[in-house]
Amino acid sequence: AGDTLRDVEAAGLRLVAGDGVGRSGFDAVDALDTRVTVLSARGGLGGVYVREADGLTVDDVSAEVQRVDTSAALLTVQRDAQSDIRTIDNGVIVLRTEDGSITLKDGTAFADGSAITADNLGNVLILAGGSGSDIHANASVASGQGNISLQAGRDIAFAAAADLITTQDGSLDVEAQLGSITQADGSQFAAGDGDVR
Repeated sequence: AGDTLRDVEAAGLRLVAGDGVGRSGFDAVDALDTRVTVLSARGGLGGVYVREADGLTVDDVSAEVQRVDTSAALLTVQRDAQSDIRTIDNGVIVLRTEDGSITLKDGTAFADGSAITADNLGNVLILAGGSGSDIHANASVASGQGNISLQAGRDIAFAAAADLITTQDGSLDVEAQLGSITQADGSQFAAGDGDVR
């Protein structure tokens, strides 16, 4: 975060932070910079800020690592599958790619139909950068009462099980810059008293 280097390169990235992942800043300069294939994350009041080099999928991620103790012996540490990107304590979610598509799936570890869930007033930005980049929402994006923005260089497609939901005064902003926005039968956008664009 805060430099031009990649912070994490991996096939699967499973993040859990009591406060936050990355930090807010101008143009998300302090986001966690990644090059990963599959991502799942948990954050608190500090939110989740991830900037991916190319495309990624939000889905199940499990982990097994070898922990080295003070005697240099190894201990196998396993973490079960974690899915989705979720926050608590009004944490925001900012997930963006520099040049690549984003696919949102409802993983098996928290199978509630959602891929992205921000708590209460937490705002959400999902941005697929690059003129040929799409957002494929196969699961829902939700905030308790926050604002939600989805932006893609090309297309945004919502599967039947994928909704875009906030309540109270939260608004929904969906922009497919060079392509189209499509919703399969069954998908809905719901903003309570807020506006939808």
